[in-house]
Amino acid sequence: MPAARPARQEFTPAFLEKLASQLQRGTIPLPQITVTDTEQPGLRALIRASGVVAFHVSYTIGETRPYTKIGELGTMTIDEARKIARTVQTLAEQGIDPFAGLIEARVKELQRHGARWRP
Repeated sequence: MPAARPARQEFTPAFLEKLASQLQRGTIPLPQITVTDTEQPGLRALIRASGVVAFHVSYTIGETRPYTKIGELGTMTIDEARKIARTVQTLAEQGIDPFAGLIEARVKELQRHGARWRP
């Protein structure tokens, strides 16, 4: 008889914060954990030992599959992250890379505003 699979945890703030707390305390001896959202494909929460929970989205553009940070728990809700992930993926399906040129735009802003500039 095969071993029972563990129940899937819900992608909720409480669950993500619990994992972050366990990482910080060292209860989970890993530098980070990635949790995939079962409701929005391509959306993941990357939980670091520092306690930061960052949302990332993956999307397909041409032959590539970029994985990009879109925000953090605390400044963004899970529903907002899901909405952004859907938007990013919809644009990518239309052949539009939503993050193309982002680095170049930030460099231009930095050059224009100097060292005190913050995004």
